[in-house]
Amino acid sequence: MTGRGLFLLGLLAFLLFTAVRLPASLMVPGMMPAQLRFSAAEGTIWHGTLKHASLGQRALGDAGFSLKPLSLLTGAPSADISLSGGDVQGSFHWQHEGGNQISDLELVLDVKARLGTQTLAGALRLTGGDFGFAPNGRCARGTAKVRTNILEQALGRAGPMLAGSMTCQDGGMEITLSGEAQNLAVKIDGNLSGKPGQGLRLSLTPEAGADIPEDIEGALALSGFSREAGGATVANLELDVFL
Repeated sequence: MTGRGLFLLGLLAFLLFTAVRLPASLMVPGMMPAQLRFSAAEGTIWHGTLKHASLGQRALGDAGFSLKPLSLLTGAPSADISLSGGDVQGSFHWQHEGGNQISDLELVLDVKARLGTQTLAGALRLTGGDFGFAPNGRCARGTAKVRTNILEQALGRAGPMLAGSMTCQDGGMEITLSGEAQNLAVKIDGNLSGKPGQGLRLSLTPEAGADIPEDIEGALALSGFSREAGGATVANLELDVFL
């Protein structure tokens, strides 16, 4: 190999080594959306961590990322993301291609809710999520399985584990959860706009020929429930969650 060829080979090796070792602190801050804040970027642009990250009021903890180098060549950068130590824990795969695509979503979110005079706390688990977001941020497609224990202590006795789905609907997110407790069909549904204090509909429907237990009736009286035609008792559940 000629001296010129050796020089070019050495230069290429140097550039590759530099790119691989390029500190995240030099590149990542300018690539992040303004609403995402963090105290420091550690590691390299390929494998690193955003320390003490937050999105709006939601503390994300440490956000680890692993960028796929070959994805940059296709014009559709992608990365594996993990969250730990904050209000949200889990992982997902991200890709930017005509908007943001989220797949392999496995997250657990700490959530709080208000039901009448009660303040509730629990967790919301999302699994198997696959979503696509348009460039304007609106949800274009996708669904995820959802489970929550938010009503565990809400009805004056042990409440049900609710399960259902979260789905894109008209650019937003619709959530539907259901379960059973003490001969009651329990259901939560409504639209998630991404703001605190989501107003969701909570309904309790007794089985045919059954009545709501007296101890639960007392709890319902303090929680803003009212009866509807058809036998259901409903209330507004204000859910504090971001998605």
